[in-house]
Amino acid sequence: MTLGPDRGSIGAVVVTYHPDAGVGRRLEGIAAQVAGLVVVDNSADAAVAGALRSVTDRLGAHLVVNAENLGVAAALNAGVRWAVGQGYGWVLTLDQDSAPLPSLVDGLVTVFHASGRGDRLGAIGANYVNAPTSTPTHRPSWFRGCTWRECTTVITAGTLLSLRAFATVGPFRDAFFIDSVDHDYCLRLRALGFRVIVTRDALLVHSVGDYERVRVLGMEIAHSIHSPTRRYYITRNRLVLIGEYALKEPRWALGQTRRLIQDTLLMVLFERERLRKIVAMGLGVWHFLRRRLGRLDAGGLRLIGA
Repeated sequence: MTLGPDRGSIGAVVVTYHPDAGVGRRLEGIAAQVAGLVVVDNSADAAVAGALRSVTDRLGAHLVVNAENLGVAAALNAGVRWAVGQGYGWVLTLDQDSAPLPSLVDGLVTVFHASGRGDRLGAIGANYVNAPTSTPTHRPSWFRGCTWRECTTVITAGTLLSLRAFATVGPFRDAFFIDSVDHDYCLRLRALGFRVIVTRDALLVHSVGDYERVRVLGMEIAHSIHSPTRRYYITRNRLVLIGEYALKEPRWALGQTRRLIQDTLLMVLFERERLRKIVAMGLGVWHFLRRRLGRLDAGGLRLIGA
């Protein structure tokens, strides 16, 4: 039987890419709650690396500086390898803009014990306050009186992963580079019989990309804003997972299809650089059909004007 997580058995992994000035404060909040912290930087910028080293040295954390942007998946895998080498049984994954509440780790640990899932629990996601709207992503009523609920996927930010499950499921999918890396991992967990749950209590403040608010017929609509490059990865990787899990996870695949259509319509109606983004999404569809994954090459970047 797998021992449950506690502060002494958890290592945290934070992936950075040209972080803002507040990253040091957020890293401090994370380091205070775990046994060890590793920062994996994809910026490929000496000034950024120097600033991060100053922070990690002060916190007694480990820093991995990549010579180029290897993507989110590769960076997470590097962080997990470090955590395994340190002997931790669990790893907490976070984004550079994740602002943890002081109750983050204790809340995740409490939910592990409340769930009764034991050996089969592969990931515990933290409900979070969506920074642009100041509201929890999952409403309390969705949990039906429980402190947790089983779900299909959770995001990278604020998720506690069992390294025992990781050894069985395998690493994050490098070929995705960025976007849907977390969804892919959770779907593979479930395919091998592991469970994914999320906490009722919001345990961190997080923003999934930039948001903009518009008013339509007197109603305020908040929609995400992404660069053409991100639109490419979002489109390609979502389509890959929808195709792979349409039969295994039909409800999830249908929801992702609906969300992709909705996001596309909002982008066409309200965002700037529409033509570049449409071209980027079209390229994502083409590469999905051709099963062409990995990092977008120089030719593709030129095509979408990135």
